Amino acid sequence: MTLTNEPGTNVSLGTGMELESIAAVVVGGTLLTGGRGTILGTILGAFFFTAIRSEMIALGAPPSWYISFVGIALLVVVTINTLLAKRLKST
Repeated sequence: MTLTNEPGTNVSLGTGMELESIAAVVVGGTLLTGGRGTILGTILGAFFFTAIRSEMIALGAPPSWYISFVGIALLVVVTINTLLAKRLKST
């Protein structure tokens, strides 16, 4: 089976957006360990990153700044998520 490139399609669409997708889900409130999360939270996380990307483009920031922002946001949210989970578990 071979992948064909039909008119109007692109087989590599979405390549390189894995970090942004995971960050949107985590910022939306889904736990990386599973068990908690909502569709609404994921949609709000995706809207958040879309708004940030649009503003950075409007300001003329280099594309690497956006990827750096996504990575830093993911680290901050995961850290907060982990600390909250530990605090809730201890009480």
